[in-house]
Amino acid sequence: GNPDLERGLLDNYDVRFEAFPGLSEVMAVGVFYKNLRQPIERVLKAGSTGALLVPENSAEGRNQGIELEARVGPGRVWSPLSRFSINSNASLISSKVTLYPTLSRTGTTEHPLQGQADYLVNVGLGYLIQGRIDATVMVHAIGTRLAALGYDPLPDIYEQPYTTVVAALDMMVFCNARLKLAGRNLVRP
Repeated sequence: GNPDLERGLLDNYDVRFEAFPGLSEVMAVGVFYKNLRQPIERVLKAGSTGALLVPENSAEGRNQGIELEARVGPGRVWSPLSRFSINSNASLISSKVTLYPTLSRTGTTEHPLQGQADYLVNVGLGYLIQGRIDATVMVHAIGTRLAALGYDPLPDIYEQPYTTVVAALDMMVFCNARLKLAGRNLVRP
């Protein structure tokens, strides 16, 4: 822990516009801005027994971006596709946190908000036979994220971007018995 830790505060502003073109369909766009005061971040420090992760307050920061969402049924274009649905959302994010001046050198004095990816994308294709079969394949993509700040000589640690595929199947096998199967990380090594 850190007995000198102060409560972090933020002001959050967002606007979202939504349209509902059909039953269970939505098209939306939103923008957001967050003003951060004394955000709490994990800092990697060298200790006598190895590296330690310690929570510390940074001075200030901001987080801003745009979010897009679409949930549509392709059956509106071609009726044989009426059992399918497409769900998607994407976010593009820009963030910056500034540290308090210190005597010790950190890896960076300005950096992205810890844990905040610069982009997120989710796309899913669903197939539904009411009450019998529900199948979904989803693709998730996440951009670079700062995992921990490092004090010299330790560097900042970043999680690299990755994409993963998730598949799920829920089907009635007989009477009221259902079979559920799911697979995650289907394309990750």
